[in-house]
Amino acid sequence: MGRRFRQCIFSLVYSPFLLTGPSLSAQVPTARLPQRNYLEFEGVGTLANGSLEGQTSDRHLFFAGISYQRLLIENRVVALRFSSEAIPLAILREPFLIGCGFDPISRQCVAQQTPRSFPAFTRTGTSYGTGASPIGLEVSLLPFRKIQPYFGIQGGFLYFNRNVLNVNAAQFNFTIDGRSGMRFSLGNGKAISFAYMFHHMSNHDIAVANPGMDSHMLSVAYSFPFHWFKGH
Repeated sequence: MGRRFRQCIFSLVYSPFLLTGPSLSAQVPTARLPQRNYLEFEGVGTLANGSLEGQTSDRHLFFAGISYQRLLIENRVVALRFSSEAIPLAILREPFLIGCGFDPISRQCVAQQTPRSFPAFTRTGTSYGTGASPIGLEVSLLPFRKIQPYFGIQGGFLYFNRNVLNVNAAQFNFTIDGRSGMRFSLGNGKAISFAYMFHHMSNHDIAVANPGMDSHMLSVAYSFPFHWFKGH
């Protein structure tokens, strides 16, 4: 009689857990893999020209880019990303002499840039280009916080529809920039960021003239995660 009594008590006490056990275990969240792949849309514009290596001024460069970013390392303190950016459109505004100058090679009258603008003697002309910054690294601090300081470096090139910075310079120019800014998390891996950039562009002496250009720039970007395939 005592044994049957104990069995009844056991059944009354533990039967709810036995019945709901499978459903409770199904509700336990499984570990999720961290987001590794990101896309970022970026807009960049010149605030002013610098004079570290470049010899030109009164120039404004604008470009739009889309980059792929791969998360390499992430912990509570720091995150490291590799980035590769395509630049479908770049616009360069720079001073030209009013009228044109004679080019002894082509024996034609061509527009000529000046190192800086001179009121009453120069006009502002526009050149269009495209390019890429295929190699970049970015380090962000406190990656799990809403506000994340970050800094990075990128290197690449820009190709314009004519020689830029100087009539005897080149259409093809190398670029490198260093940046520092803040990323604001929007949740679910999405973020908007603002950064200061110091940008250098020159043809690295592949042409007769290589005046170079340094720019203080502002970058605004929006990034979000994406999946190459399920599980990544």
